[in-house]
Formats: sequence, C-alpha cells, structure tokens
Amino acid sequence: MVRAYSSDLRERFLCSVDEGLSLREASCLFKRGYSTGVRWAIIYRKEARKEALPSGGDRRSAPLE
Repeated sequence: MVRAYSSDLRERFLCSVDEGLSLREASCLFKRGYSTGVRWAIIYRKEARKEALPSGGDRRSAPLE
C-alpha cells in the first residue's frame, strides 16, 4: 500500500510556493511530480490543510451499525 508523503515535506513545499516559487519550480526543487504539487496547492487553498488525510481502516461499516 502506498504511504502519504510526510507532513514536513508538504509543509516545506507549500511554504516555498507561498514565498514565491512557482509550482513547477517547487516540484523540481523537492523532486516531486508537478501534478502532486498542484493537488497539494489546491487542497491548501480550498481547505487550508497541509497534512494528508488518514488512510486505511474501515470507513464503510460504521454507518451500517
């Protein structure tokens, strides 16, 4: 299973974009895909959230019980 990138990496990436780097420049600097940077920036702008959502676990059974 794929793990989320560290919160520290996402935070540093978003801070560098806030300081003036373009998404493409920040993606090259942190060696991450451009589309990943775009997704992080969209989530940050819409929800003001820098960390990844929790993954794994059972999410469907709780409403049924």
